[in-house]
Amino acid sequence: MKKNIGVKAFLKTMGLQKNLKTKQLDNRLLISLDDEGKTKLEEVWEQKYYGFASMLDLYSIPKTLKQACLLFSHDYSRIEKSMEWTTQKVLLLKSKSILEMGCGFGLLIKFLQTRDPNLRLMGIDQAHNLVDIGTDLTGINLIAGNYLEVKPQSSYDTIISDFGFDLEDLQMPNSEHQYKEIGDVSICINCCRDFKEKITPYIKSWRKWGNQNSNLIMTGRLTRNHSYILATLEVANEYNWNLDMSQTKILQTYNKHTKQAEKFPGFVFNSNNENKVRENFQKIIHML
Repeated sequence: MKKNIGVKAFLKTMGLQKNLKTKQLDNRLLISLDDEGKTKLEEVWEQKYYGFASMLDLYSIPKTLKQACLLFSHDYSRIEKSMEWTTQKVLLLKSKSILEMGCGFGLLIKFLQTRDPNLRLMGIDQAHNLVDIGTDLTGINLIAGNYLEVKPQSSYDTIISDFGFDLEDLQMPNSEHQYKEIGDVSICINCCRDFKEKITPYIKSWRKWGNQNSNLIMTGRLTRNHSYILATLEVANEYNWNLDMSQTKILQTYNKHTKQAEKFPGFVFNSNNENKVRENFQKIIHML
């Protein structure tokens, strides 16, 4: 593959579809499956409609690169935006080794290979079928397993969580809202407490795979509740990762399938014991 190919051209080469409508993507995926796969996909669709299936159930469907690209094309605009920004930060940090948490079928890893073939790259994902596809795609023996449970096999300069977890999997309790002010920003202290409890195992596990001076690059749908952002910064600080505001950005895209504009944070955390959590939190909220 051509070196330094752009994100749009890369995604097109891989087989992601930018302009197809939701129904068209679903139909193409369904047609591409064997009889067993068709039955499973239709069952998952029905279960998700009634709230009984998770994203992992959907992720377990694809068995080929084409099928994975069709499924992930539903999130094309977000993938394009976060891949471009994350790659910029990886190259800026000049890390020699990188691990992606929740790597899916290795799309970002493959793109990073085109930008710097000398990087030591690894990824981990609990969808074994996607890991098989990603291993074939990248030539790297990616790790199949839940990163909350798998023991680190090595350490890395930079850890990436590019939408590496789904908020629905955190199963937030329906706590009563109780608000307080941080500067000129209002947050729910109960939401913050609950999200800290849920996000802590994730950040703790990511930290275990990093070396003493590792960085964390993180994107995710955290803007739906400002308390989630504060909780994330506080937990990261507890594990000696503090926000680099000069590299942090609010990314914005438009999802053609949901017909909604979307904003999500792109965080870069460095290893230091500086505590500017509340100051940085207010700056992020003002960026939204």
